[in-house]
Amino acid sequence: MTLFEELLRNSFMNNKYNMALVCDERSYTYEQLEESTINLAEKMKNIGITKGDKVIVVNKHPLQFTLILLTLVYIEAIPMPVYAKMGLIKLENMIEFYEVNYIIMPQEDIRILLKYDYALIDSIENIVVYSYAKEKDISLEKVRLILFTSGTTSTPKAIMLTQKNILSNVEAISEYLKLSCRDSILLIKDLSHSSSIIGELFVGLVNGCKIVMTTQLPLTSIILKLMVKQKISVFFAVPTLLKGIMSFPNLNEFDLSNLSIINFYGASINHTDIAALLEIFPNTNIIYSYGQTEASPRVTYIEKKELVKRPASCGSPIKDVRIQIVNEKGKEILPFNKGQVVVEGPNVMYGYYKNELRTQQVVKDGKLFTGDVGYVDEEGFLYITGRVDNMIISAGKNIYPEEIEGVITAFDDILESLVVAEKKKNETIELIAYVVVKESVQLDYGKLFSYCRDNMELYKIPREIIVVPELDKTPSGKIKRNQKL
Repeated sequence: MTLFEELLRNSFMNNKYNMALVCDERSYTYEQLEESTINLAEKMKNIGITKGDKVIVVNKHPLQFTLILLTLVYIEAIPMPVYAKMGLIKLENMIEFYEVNYIIMPQEDIRILLKYDYALIDSIENIVVYSYAKEKDISLEKVRLILFTSGTTSTPKAIMLTQKNILSNVEAISEYLKLSCRDSILLIKDLSHSSSIIGELFVGLVNGCKIVMTTQLPLTSIILKLMVKQKISVFFAVPTLLKGIMSFPNLNEFDLSNLSIINFYGASINHTDIAALLEIFPNTNIIYSYGQTEASPRVTYIEKKELVKRPASCGSPIKDVRIQIVNEKGKEILPFNKGQVVVEGPNVMYGYYKNELRTQQVVKDGKLFTGDVGYVDEEGFLYITGRVDNMIISAGKNIYPEEIEGVITAFDDILESLVVAEKKKNETIELIAYVVVKESVQLDYGKLFSYCRDNMELYKIPREIIVVPELDKTPSGKIKRNQKL
């Protein structure tokens, strides 16, 4: 059975007349979605796109993107979603390096060199299909989706996911969310990201939910209005979106009584913000999830009841997944000892496309070495404290900037923070924290430094704290670590 059939067979049969997709003034029932997918598939086949073709999709319109994605899955081509605002040079490098067969993008966003031939698909307005490489890669027989990392290199790593990877994650997420066809999901994040595609779109469609999107900017006011109008019951978010909602003026004027689940990920939220969330949404199940694209993407989750007791934890493993904490020699270590997080299960990626060396470094004996540093408690709950490659060594001490950022962001006036290391002329390392403060707040540096002294070791306290208007983020909502400030 194909991935498309596994994902949507039951939804198409059982929810024909229920709403599947809503985007601004346009909508599709499950029956209409099936018909549109089949019709578009015929047009794609007529211009040459067939099973096994690698197809880059560049589209910032969520409804168009979804229809194209589902159609490619239907004909068993291999979708390669790309962030719509990616630079031209990086995009061209990816097309050439990965020998992509086709590129699909809106006509108004044409940025590819004219050397590519193209044909038009008429059923979705202004969509252009470019033809590039002609040969298919038979090594991708098991691959159903290729997703790119959000790194700063000119050619991002391409993560290959199989049908088993995708379905295992969809099933596990569905199990803990307990969704039904009565649920309405607000999908507001960029759709090129693994959590949006697998953890939100696919999970919602499998469970016959109504998925609400918009072409409008994801401003807090827009999000709140959509929640009320569409009676949203499930909201997937990153911490910055949640903080925007919690601090929104006159929030109590919006009827959010239908909201039964808030599932956030991308970064943890400090204990004070969790307490505020629980106070604002007392009847909503607050869930935090941890994962990475290489894990399809979900690894662990923690629900409201446990989150209250363990606010710094990202939970226990999802169904059929096991985690270990290992030392530098790859040996599992005891609870409360920090080491690298290793994941084992059906969600572990097939590998990095055209990068066997890196695949062998990251996937060993079927286990994914995540590059995240953390520990587990005596009950197996996971805590992430940093990244192996972000570690700063100062005065012989290992420092993880994420740990410091977590403390600083818990300070009441701070919205976001980024800690970086600066090397001085005498070769010493100094920590600098860049922070974004809440609107109309004058930061009290004395109180903040005093707070830091009370909550972390002296060698971890930044030498300088600098207020900035904003911090650049990746398409998935994470703060970029390497940015000019």
